[in-house]
Amino acid sequence: MAKYIDLSLEVYEGMPVYPMPGYPKPEFKTISMEDHIDEEGHQVAGRNSTIMKMLVHCGTHTNAEHHVFPGKQKVDEIPLEVLIGDAFYIKLDRKAKEAIIREDLEKAAGGKLKKGDRLIIGTGWTSKMWGKDNYYTDCPYLTENAVQWMIEKGISLVAIDFPSEKWGDQWALPNHKKIIGNRITLVEYITNTEKITKERVKLIVAPIKIKGCDGAPSRVIVIEE
Repeated sequence: MAKYIDLSLEVYEGMPVYPMPGYPKPEFKTISMEDHIDEEGHQVAGRNSTIMKMLVHCGTHTNAEHHVFPGKQKVDEIPLEVLIGDAFYIKLDRKAKEAIIREDLEKAAGGKLKKGDRLIIGTGWTSKMWGKDNYYTDCPYLTENAVQWMIEKGISLVAIDFPSEKWGDQWALPNHKKIIGNRITLVEYITNTEKITKERVKLIVAPIKIKGCDGAPSRVIVIEE
């Protein structure tokens, strides 16, 4: 029997966002059933309808090329065959501010990666640290040679349970530019990776199809056969 694992964070009002100037926290407002008034001012049978205001790069999300390369591929243009398919899971034990280097990925993959594979890297950081003040500032991070290894292996998508940039690189965004610039779709802030028990799984990444946008909140699901 197949096992389904939800790697997505919940979206909720006031949830953490990347600590950048101008990045607001999500806001929700529900027009309740009691709030529906007709043209004559009479309360009518209504419905609960929620208005949502949020950054598209909040929580579990998919980054499009347009995020760091204006005018390039938008999130609604990422092919489904990139977002859905076989994935290889790498589990790494990493503490605060620890680097992930090329040799870590090479050893964990053990020569089992196929060109075009999707890659899931799990450290447990989001599961343990989401919502804490140092989630972003003390996160594990990918080194330049780790990113280069993914490029050389022909990875089509990488999903990670930590921010992709070392704190201090939040303006230059070297990993964003190198990963996305090499047509590797970047999915950030997944969670529950510790529940994955197999190396090779099926992965579904489902970003909201927002026309012309630089990214989108995403439901990310692993299926273990």
